Amino acid sequence: MTFSDHKQVSGDFRTSRFYTKYFLLLNLHRLISIQELEYSLETIKFNLKGIYTRQFYTKQGFRKVKDQYIPHRELFIRQSNQFFDDYSIFNYSQERLSLFKEILEKCHQNNIKLYIFSSPIHARQLEVMRVMEKYTIFEQWKRDLVNTIEQVNQQYPNQEPFFLFDFTGYNSITTEAIPGKDSQEQMKWHTERSHYKKELANLVLEILLNYPSRNDNLPEDFGILINNNNIESHLANIRSQQRKYHENFPHELIEIENLAKKISVK
Repeated sequence: MTFSDHKQVSGDFRTSRFYTKYFLLLNLHRLISIQELEYSLETIKFNLKGIYTRQFYTKQGFRKVKDQYIPHRELFIRQSNQFFDDYSIFNYSQERLSLFKEILEKCHQNNIKLYIFSSPIHARQLEVMRVMEKYTIFEQWKRDLVNTIEQVNQQYPNQEPFFLFDFTGYNSITTEAIPGKDSQEQMKWHTERSHYKKELANLVLEILLNYPSRNDNLPEDFGILINNNNIESHLANIRSQQRKYHENFPHELIEIENLAKKISVK
């Protein structure tokens, strides 16, 4: 979504502490305002009550709303509805791709170690892309990322190259079964279509930070290093895994297609 020209970028970066070494002066009005004092007192009050440490988050990692528990499937449905709208106006921006390249170049120029990966969204989200006829754009986006990374690596042959790890697809992690409606069962890896749990984040970090070594206990189909040499075979393999997902989870396809029909009627 960040590579869509409909995605607005916040304009507050130049006033952030990362923009200049004189951030204290830049943010002086924030540090001594009545509003900030009120925020600070409110935080102290919450901490004394133990709200943040004992009660603030649900088991799913979300903030509590009147002790309400939202089943996983309900969360998936809500997120699907949101992304049907987002994908309907999605327009792939080459300008955003240029900005990505600029980030890579600046990291090389300033000796910044950069870890690049696609987040392990649940396979159901890919099905929303497919129904909205955006999946081929998603594949082209991966090709473009790979090509951009390798272009920049060639520009800086004396620097440690950047790598791209793909955690998306229909692998053994991202095809985790979603509990039925009203079920209180907890998913192991995911909360909903794009947010996942600490346990899954730790798997991602283990693969990224230990490369080129890899623990034998990690799933072989999770976290694939992609480049210009294997991108087409990698995408073809995901397509094959997609067909298996359709065979194993036909009820998910039916639900997503029904949701899409409801959105189109509205």
